[in-house]
Amino acid sequence: MSNEDPLSTTAVAQRAASARVDAAEDSATPPMPPPAKTKRKGRPPKAKGSEALEWSEPMTASLMRLRYETYSSKFLSARNNATMQQQGNVTVASAISSQQSAINSSPPQRLKSVMEARFATVIDQLQTQNNNLAALVEFLRKQ
Repeated sequence: MSNEDPLSTTAVAQRAASARVDAAEDSATPPMPPPAKTKRKGRPPKAKGSEALEWSEPMTASLMRLRYETYSSKFLSARNNATMQQQGNVTVASAISSQQSAINSSPPQRLKSVMEARFATVIDQLQTQNNNLAALVEFLRKQ
């Protein structure tokens, strides 16, 4: 300890200078950011009503029969995997749903993309056959 009087002018001046330095250091350092939210690990919870379809023996047999007998020409004529999925898999899924009275639905985005692909295919076919595209567009607008 020093022998100075704590109320002397030099002691007060030193404490004031020390306080100014501390305040300057506090303003120079940025405040700590709040802790980041932790990312949840694992699979997100499933929505209600989105349970997986359980395949039974008759459904599996029906799938194989449709895929390799009834609609085999669609799968074989496909140019690539994307075309095969668009043409064949949707047809097979709807046929199984109607035969086995089970609902096999796709997510809405998948249905939208399938419908867009079908529409694009129809338009391409109409253009290659030189059919009246304006009449089709007018018909679709009325719907």
